[in-house]
Amino acid sequence: MKRYYWNEYNFTGTKPELAKHFGVSKCMTYVNAVKRMPRHVYNCMDAKEQAEYEKKRERAKPAYRLYLDEEQARYIDLNKTEYEAISLPIVQEDIGGPFKLIYKNRILPENFTGDRRDELSVASAMKKYQTEAIRFAELVMLATGYFNSRMPSEKPHSEINYTSLTLSYSNGIKFTFVSERSCGGIDNCYLQLITLDGRQIYNGCFRKYSSVTAILQVAEGNPECMNADWYLPY
Repeated sequence: MKRYYWNEYNFTGTKPELAKHFGVSKCMTYVNAVKRMPRHVYNCMDAKEQAEYEKKRERAKPAYRLYLDEEQARYIDLNKTEYEAISLPIVQEDIGGPFKLIYKNRILPENFTGDRRDELSVASAMKKYQTEAIRFAELVMLATGYFNSRMPSEKPHSEINYTSLTLSYSNGIKFTFVSERSCGGIDNCYLQLITLDGRQIYNGCFRKYSSVTAILQVAEGNPECMNADWYLPY
């Protein structure tokens, strides 16, 4: 870890080392995904650039802090590794929410090759599909606002039925992925359906989108998510 010098404490070391001597508590919170830009810079942008900027401002990202006093008025920013290395009481900030968080635009592969040693390569190909689908589903929930937790994501209940796959989560979200058998495994893999408590919030039967961003454009987002630009101060 990077070492720093804090003149106020006459101390040199890493942030976790500083925490051992002067830290009081730590906190995971949320801040705007992008910082607010000066008005004169915003005014120089064209309409498309302004729309993209405002869309990014709607989202939040995790932030980690080390508090150096009981009033939580003085703090230093941490990265996730530094935060996890510090053994101090955890405090929760009341910042409202939930917010839609930043996400990676993952692409779902169109096909998977099975194990050639298997008599039927579909089963081993579906195992690979399952692993990738779980990663993809988590990012879709992140993008649409249905996964917004301070805790690690849960392992979904997964069910494979030959060339189809369903993932069920405790929040009522259910993903249905489908595919077709091919000579070497499975092909034409895509997200067919998302339901929330049995109600359809995405139908991919006629739009075989393979990216998180494309699905986000047509899926029904979480209406309870707040605009981070309105509620977060940065």
